[in-house]
Amino acid sequence: LGDPFASAVWRDADLETGTDHFFPDRDLWRPYVRPEENLNTGFLYADGRGVRGGPLFCFLADFMEAFAETDWVGLGRDFFDQRA
Repeated sequence: LGDPFASAVWRDADLETGTDHFFPDRDLWRPYVRPEENLNTGFLYADGRGVRGGPLFCFLADFMEAFAETDWVGLGRDFFDQRA
């Protein structure tokens, strides 16, 4: 087995995410698809090797902490939703 990220990410950004589109060049950000299919927050690749590694780590830590809460604006969280 090799490095799964060797061909899965472009490594041209500090933070990369997946999409649920089979043809992202054609379908990404188009109005005929559901907005939640554009970015898949179930997969995030963060490259903290650069100068921005510290702020990137803090962003991801804050993101995970915010979405680990049991409620959101007084409403119980549905942990199978795609609203993150």
